[in-house]
Amino acid sequence: MLREPLFNSLRTKQQLGYVVSSYYDSRFCLLNDTVTTIDLISVVVLTRKVAPAEAVVLIDEFLREFKETLLSMPESEIETHAKALSEKLMKPIQQLSTEATKHFDKIRRFGPSIIRDDGDSSDLPWKSAEELAAAIRSVRREDLLKTWDCVVIGPQRARVASMVYGSTFLLDKKTARQRATSNTSVLVNDTKEVAKARGKLKVYDKSMRRFSSFSRILSSSTGRFGLAVAGLGIIGFSMLATTKKRAKTNR
Repeated sequence: MLREPLFNSLRTKQQLGYVVSSYYDSRFCLLNDTVTTIDLISVVVLTRKVAPAEAVVLIDEFLREFKETLLSMPESEIETHAKALSEKLMKPIQQLSTEATKHFDKIRRFGPSIIRDDGDSSDLPWKSAEELAAAIRSVRREDLLKTWDCVVIGPQRARVASMVYGSTFLLDKKTARQRATSNTSVLVNDTKEVAKARGKLKVYDKSMRRFSSFSRILSSSTGRFGLAVAGLGIIGFSMLATTKKRAKTNR
């Protein structure tokens, strides 16, 4: 829903550069023993037409204007987008490695809290794709606007602008510092400064449950974790053997 309008605006009309892309993702962050889910929209632009700081301004302008697109978009078009995405999520996974990665991501994300609460593997959201697809099919305009306000332009929004300078546009450190003098901006130049700035951030949602770090949990639950890994290994081997057997039969 966002990808094509973004490409048409920044790539086709403004001709910023060949690489103009966007995607939505959901990550999690462990801060002060609190796990917080983070919804994010990533926009990537590679350009030699304008300086990185100017490209950021153009991206922000597009994102602000895109809300008007959501307000005027016909309900039928929203339903078409929702149906297409739902069907995409329900497509069978073609590669064993992709399926294993998806399962391990769920274990890594939800495992610590489940182990802490003496849960078991049945508590993991194994059918999250099916549940998400069903939820997407019922998405309406008000849902999109609420999400857009929260993730993109709401008061709890946080933006990270990663600007890479080259020979076409050299980095002016003095100008960069001036841009970061406001109360809402922080300028960092290396990973140490990123870690230092991260430690000063407020917890996004204080109602989230607290638990010990993953390594400490595993050290007290070695037996269950070892059994889980062994189970995954057996499942993976079984699936691989079945795949090879089918390939041999098809020959």
